[in-house]
Amino acid sequence: MIKKLCVIGAGTMGAGIAQVAVEKGVKVAIRDIEDRFVEKGLGTIRNFLGRKVEKGKLSKDEHDAILGRLKGTTSMEDATAGADMVIEAVVEDMTLKQNVFAELDKLCPPQVILASNTSTLSITEIASATKNPQRVLGTHFFSPVPVMRLVEVISGDKTDEKVLKSALDIMAAFGKTPIRAKDVPGFIVNRFLCLLYN
Repeated sequence: MIKKLCVIGAGTMGAGIAQVAVEKGVKVAIRDIEDRFVEKGLGTIRNFLGRKVEKGKLSKDEHDAILGRLKGTTSMEDATAGADMVIEAVVEDMTLKQNVFAELDKLCPPQVILASNTSTLSITEIASATKNPQRVLGTHFFSPVPVMRLVEVISGDKTDEKVLKSALDIMAAFGKTPIRAKDVPGFIVNRFLCLLYN
């Protein structure tokens, strides 16, 4: 299990991923471009945990301990410092994701796993913005993240097999059911859904 996770993007998906990790005992830094986005993401997590306390699924001490492991910031440097893994959860825009990964590649030591929570974009293309594409992969979570167990783990053309295995183990440690997926449009679930819709 990793000790610290960095989540880039404090929207619905980013906040959900951060919550899942922090509830499993991992320190989490969640980063967004403005304080208001960071606070909104943290507020989502606090509300979700508060409802668990009300329902008796979480004690007040557990609630406080979980929030004690969670930090929000607008600084990419602060968020990534000491992280074992970074999961990017920004909007589905290839240029934006590539810019984020190029920055992460410069900030994070080579052993840090870099993952994109994308449902449609090519992991190989995202990884091409880095000098270390072997440590880049996809972790496609489903919404709402704290509830949905499935996670697609997608390797790009250059993803190292050891990195893929580590990511699968981390997702399982988060309480998820990880499945390996190829870097093809829609991966597995969305590709299948498109067939059903058509």
